[in-house]
Formats: sequence, C-alpha cells, structure tokens
Amino acid sequence: MGASEAFAVFGGKIPRTPTGLARALPFGASSCCPAKAVKMWLENADIVSGPLFRPVNRWDQVQAKPLNPGAINDLLKVLGDACQFDFVPDLSSHSFRRGLSTSAARERVDFELIKKQGGWKNDATVWEYIEEGQQLSNNASLVLMEKLDVLIDKDG
Repeated sequence: MGASEAFAVFGGKIPRTPTGLARALPFGASSCCPAKAVKMWLENADIVSGPLFRPVNRWDQVQAKPLNPGAINDLLKVLGDACQFDFVPDLSSHSFRRGLSTSAARERVDFELIKKQGGWKNDATVWEYIEEGQQLSNNASLVLMEKLDVLIDKDG
C-alpha cells in the first residue's frame, strides 16, 4: 500500500458504524508503520469485526472480548522498563496522545492537524502539551547560551 492509503480506526473498533473518534493511520515506513502493524494484527488474529485490541490467553489464543484498558498501561510499563526509560512510573496510554502533540510540534506540523489527529476540542489543552514538551528545546536561555558560546569561541 502507498503512503496515500490509510487504515481508519474507529474508537478502537473495526466496523463502519463507529462509536468513537475516527483516526486515520497512514501507511508509512516499513520499520515503524502503525497501519501495517494493525493490518498484520487483524490478519494474524483473524479479526473482521469487534474490538481491535483484545487479550491473548496463555495458549496464545486471541479472545473476542476487548482488552482491559489497564492492560495497555501494564504493557507500556514492561516495555518502558525493557528500554530503561527513567519515566516508567509516569508512562501510560495517554503518553502516546500527549507525545503526538509534542513530537508533531517539534517537526513543525500545523497546529490544526495536530489538534485534529489528537481529537482535542480545546486549543489550550493542545498548547499546554506542546509548550510542556518544548520547555528545554524551545527555551530563551538556550538561545542566549548558544549566542554566548559563539561569542566566546570567536574571542578565544
């Protein structure tokens, strides 16, 4: 599939009668493409309708019921520990939504696109996440220190 093609996820469910927010997952680079990962999961788990995220029992059987929301946070903490993150206690599924806003803003993605993809209604919430994520990279002190460093190097 090309970059212009996308998977749509409706409130965590597959059917075309959504009961939540619709989000497009565009197909992208093979190594980190969420749409390809979802497509593979649907094919491997033989899911054609119902919940997208489902538990797998100890016999590796995919269950029909939805995954418990707390299980996602538990998995993220296990993965965070494996990656040796220093912020594992604060890691949650909300981290992805919040991270979208800060990462997209850092890459200069249009504010309205960030707001739409994250499903935020309130501009202030999005700006709060963006500004929090840019405290160290978009900082007046940093700019001044860089300018001072250039002056010191020029004189030294």
